[in-house]
Amino acid sequence: MGLKKKRLGDILIDEDLITEEELQEALSQQKNSDKKLGQVLKDLGFVSEEQIAMALNRQLGILRLKDIDKENIQDEVINIVDSDYIREERIFPIRREGQVLIVAMENPQNIVVMDEIEDETDLDVVPRIATPTEIDELIDNYLGEMGIEQFLEEIDQMAFEQVEEDEENIDQGALEQQLEETPIIKTVNKIIATGIQTEASDIHIEPTKQGTRVRYRIDGVLHTEMDFQQNIHMAIVSRIKVMSGLDIAERRKAQDGRINVEFGPYKADLRISILPSSLGETVVIRIFDKSSLNLSFDFIGFSDENLRKFKQLIQKPNGMILLTGPTGSGKSTTLYTGLNYLNEETKNIVTIEDPVEYNLEGITQTPVNPKKDMTFASALRTFVRQDPDIIMVGEIRDKETAETAIQSALTGHLVLSTLHTNSAAGAISRLINMGIEPFLIADSVIGVVAQRLVRKLCDECKVMGDEQEYQHLQEYLEEDFTHYQADGCSECKDIGYKGRTAIHELLMVSNSIKEAIVKQSTSTQLNKIAKEEGMDTLFQDGLKKVNDGITSVEEVMRVANIE
Repeated sequence: MGLKKKRLGDILIDEDLITEEELQEALSQQKNSDKKLGQVLKDLGFVSEEQIAMALNRQLGILRLKDIDKENIQDEVINIVDSDYIREERIFPIRREGQVLIVAMENPQNIVVMDEIEDETDLDVVPRIATPTEIDELIDNYLGEMGIEQFLEEIDQMAFEQVEEDEENIDQGALEQQLEETPIIKTVNKIIATGIQTEASDIHIEPTKQGTRVRYRIDGVLHTEMDFQQNIHMAIVSRIKVMSGLDIAERRKAQDGRINVEFGPYKADLRISILPSSLGETVVIRIFDKSSLNLSFDFIGFSDENLRKFKQLIQKPNGMILLTGPTGSGKSTTLYTGLNYLNEETKNIVTIEDPVEYNLEGITQTPVNPKKDMTFASALRTFVRQDPDIIMVGEIRDKETAETAIQSALTGHLVLSTLHTNSAAGAISRLINMGIEPFLIADSVIGVVAQRLVRKLCDECKVMGDEQEYQHLQEYLEEDFTHYQADGCSECKDIGYKGRTAIHELLMVSNSIKEAIVKQSTSTQLNKIAKEEGMDTLFQDGLKKVNDGITSVEEVMRVANIE
């Protein structure tokens, strides 16, 4: 009987590269993804790509790829395998030695890929272990970067077979066959790639009486980009279900899923939401762009004064800081930027999120998992036993989470979290309405930030506005107030805006604010005190960005109330 092959995790433990607890955490996260264990361990920051490669070498007995610069890579064998196949399967042909083809592989255990290469080339494949970074480098150096524009250009003209969409008489076999055919695959790929290319935050795929409408939310505003008149809506939705691991036969219930997408260096996490409607299923795809995450305070849009106050708050040893605003207002980015600023070896930072949107190296991030009793409240109770300095709670949704978070803040921890309220002062009222005692709020909450996202004027085409146009806002305007308006050009696709930034109001919980909280003052009363103490409202902060030529009055009025 042969010796049993040692598992990768056991090898890493034997080499003192990870602990048993870290292995179990990685295995737990792996269950909810399609990633291999090594990739999960790397994403968690427990091991490096090189350590994984060397562990695979010991586990499998397959040679490790040498230094790329020193490898004898033969130009004539690169074209022996289709370039699209190389990119898709994450492999790279290195050289030919007689009837043997040496191939660098990210997954050297993929027998199917080796068999396919052998069938195509009539050569015997011998794998070499390579890291993902090395595969990317080889592809970029020898094949060129696969850009999104190139991807879109390569999509062929599409023709569709019709599938009957009578809800009670669906030919499931015909539908499943259609899902494997190139036209539907390329259609869905084009829908997703266009969203990535246009830097959309969301893609809306909606059934109409005529066919399918595809809209993209770009800089916070929806734009129709595609209309399909063919009877293919069910096939599009079903293909997305297949990609995100959902049930294609279930059409009467809402479903949620995820897709990971990579185009060259671009990496995105797609969150899929499918909702039944009277005309068919509606799909919304939220795009989380992992490759362009900018955790700089310059990117956040804080004014100098608000940035000074925010840094002052997050550097306090204990207390609760709340961020408020609607979904998609940039709260998570502000939280991540604050955590990144605080992240250093001397601090233990833990988070509970639903879901984990971006992985931050050096920070312990835990996803909500109600099936395993990992809720915001239960995670908070566990966190306290993990000796944390800073705790981030993705969202306070109920009294139990609020009470546990406040208790953590009162026992020496800095707690950051979010609430869905319209103003900074509204966060205090929301906590009181949840049933939290006002004196506990006054003792724990040290600051509240409300924020909204506004579109930035295109620098190439913005034009000076009429000085007399906003005289009715005179009490809010600076004496030398100037403003620009959107015009439209090829650079911004005639929209007049390009990119977004945030406007803020930052409420510091002073002694007078604490007294007002204990007295259960209204949001209006709290807001009045805060303004008297120097707080700019969302509207006022927005007008300052108008005066600086960053955005327009119309944009500020679209997202913020005049106060």
